[in-house]
Amino acid sequence: MKKLYRVKSKMRPSAFLAAAALLASAFFGAAFPVGNARAEESATHLYKIQGYDNESGAPIIAGINVYDFGAEGDGAADDTDAFERAFQYVVTSPSGGGIVYVPAGKYLLTRPIVVPEGVCLRGQWNDPTGKNKKPESVLLCKPAESQAHIPMLRLSEKAAVKGMSFYYPDQKIGNVAEYGATVSVLGHGVGIEDLTLYNSYIGIVTGISLSAGSEVTVSRVYGTALKQAVLIDWDLNGSQIT
Repeated sequence: MKKLYRVKSKMRPSAFLAAAALLASAFFGAAFPVGNARAEESATHLYKIQGYDNESGAPIIAGINVYDFGAEGDGAADDTDAFERAFQYVVTSPSGGGIVYVPAGKYLLTRPIVVPEGVCLRGQWNDPTGKNKKPESVLLCKPAESQAHIPMLRLSEKAAVKGMSFYYPDQKIGNVAEYGATVSVLGHGVGIEDLTLYNSYIGIVTGISLSAGSEVTVSRVYGTALKQAVLIDWDLNGSQIT
């Protein structure tokens, strides 16, 4: 398994303090005050320990769990609606964003999904270069042919994905299907961390326009891309590949 790349962005202070605080809590495993009276009132509802990180053992603090919205995580049931219900719930909460926890399991997605602004999709992940064999959060990507060209996971402004693996069950090495990107960026200030892309056709695409792709942070992404691992186009604010 190859490490695709590692990017660190120079993040500027943002006026969107609530969203920034929510993303900070997703990445660093702590509940941060969001500077919003309504959100502070609902803090006990938004944040609780949902699990413990496979790699570090640190508690994963998240507001909601996709199981609460009907996800099965068995690799057979279609879990797309459950993910979208979870997103809808968190964006209509008093804070307007939060962390959606995806426990270890296999989640069948039959159409592309969009992670809304200020939302972090947080799962369980093992570093492929290590010895950890704990169960992971795996998204099984099986879009309809009419939607196969659309990126499977699209990240809105100040959204994030952390601790997730992606696999295309219908991809055949002898007859490669030209799927769209596995992850694409629709806005600025996006976080992508701890991912494994098992058999993506195109891995990650960011900066597809002037309105999307600056201040993107990407780290610890591994995988085998069948055509292109990473495309970084427009970036007006200092993303760096190291």
